[in-house]
Amino acid sequence: MNVLLYVRNSPIKLIFISISKLIEKSLEKIKITKVIEIKSSKNNLQIKRDPIKLEDVIINLIANTIQEMLDEGKLGIKIYKKENFRIH
Repeated sequence: MNVLLYVRNSPIKLIFISISKLIEKSLEKIKITKVIEIKSSKNNLQIKRDPIKLEDVIINLIANTIQEMLDEGKLGIKIYKKENFRIH
């Protein structure tokens, strides 16, 4: 979970990845010590990105969200395609 590696100039490996599978993989790497209910979309939306760098960002976002919760909470992660919207 090192976001500084994301902004550092390092080789980028762009491949098509499933966002929902990447989120599942990221959740497995997070130690959750609170009572948190996590719901995530299970669609097979794929994007062309560096999986290692994007995983670091996802882990950081989830960890920060959980840290801000009290002893328990709910975390929803929605994955959907928005027409005419691109990330460059």
